[in-house]
Amino acid sequence: MSKFAFVVYPLDIQNIHDYCPISKLSPSAFIKMILTFLPPFKIHHVKNLRSTQGTEIEGSFIVCPLLSEQILAMKEEAVLNKILKAVRLGERSGTKIIGLGALMGITGKGGQVIAGETSVAITTGSSRPKRLESA
Repeated sequence: MSKFAFVVYPLDIQNIHDYCPISKLSPSAFIKMILTFLPPFKIHHVKNLRSTQGTEIEGSFIVCPLLSEQILAMKEEAVLNKILKAVRLGERSGTKIIGLGALMGITGKGGQVIAGETSVAITTGSSRPKRLESA
């Protein structure tokens, strides 16, 4: 069975409140600080997905805990390190392909830096899927 993973991130504080209502009790600044220390984690696993050709796949959604504004404001090296930790989490579960969602996919030369650090296929959602090669 083929496995995939997709790396996502919370768009904003409201997105965190939607998934973790208790977070509403903490100030936004505190939540933002916690996110910089929190490691990536699996948020959902899906099984028994079938393509129109009958191939069965399963996969995981992995949260890279940084807000959009943090991804844009932090040093790229720190962001790439956190993305790579999320990718490693997918690798450990036997994933064959990992998608980098939105800002995750444009960080590090459009995903090329991450692709150069892993043996699994990386996609950034481009309309022309391919194995990204390091520059």
